[in-house]
Amino acid sequence: YPQVNAAFNYNRQGDSPDVSGFGSNTSLPQSDWNAGVNMQWRVFDWGQTYHAYKSAAQTIPRLQSEYQDLRLEATNAVQRDHLQIQDAAKRTGVARTALGAAREAFRLAEARYKEQVATSVDVLAAQASLTQAEVNLTQALTDYQTAVAKFYGDIGVRKIDLQP
Repeated sequence: YPQVNAAFNYNRQGDSPDVSGFGSNTSLPQSDWNAGVNMQWRVFDWGQTYHAYKSAAQTIPRLQSEYQDLRLEATNAVQRDHLQIQDAAKRTGVARTALGAAREAFRLAEARYKEQVATSVDVLAAQASLTQAEVNLTQALTDYQTAVAKFYGDIGVRKIDLQP
């Protein structure tokens, strides 16, 4: 589209507050004005619009490819998180069973020690196994909660209840 600009200037000169003149020097004009109009119109832009169109047309397949890649990455992340949740849940079950066995072994070791059939080393070994089983259960529960939080983060849920 053409661009049209218009300008008008009015100037008045003088050496008094009311700008009425220059005293004895009257050869200078006291006021003058000028006006002008300017118009610009780009009739031919040397293919700028055509090349911009071609550039945009080539951007579309690139953006579609990036969209597909992002979609696949998101799908893989959600599937990976789901598998990590399942793995952590299985490890939690195994750790609970191992903890029960370790508690029973510790109880038996204490009973044998009280009956003076076992040594204090046997009780300490059973207690170390019990502590390790508790650590394994705590780690499995932590991994489960972390996997659930990561899963919800990947699917875009902000506030969740992380209790199983």
